[in-house]
Amino acid sequence: MREAVIAEVSTQLSEVVGVIERHLEPTLLAV
Repeated sequence: MREAVIAEVSTQLSEVVGVIERHLEPTLLAV
C-alpha cells in the first residue's frame, strides 16, 4: 500500500515540476 502511495506522489511531483519548468523557462530565457 505504501509503495503505491509513494509512486503516486512521485508521479504528481514530476508533473508539477514539469509545469513549473514550463512556466519558468521563458522567464529564465528572458533574463
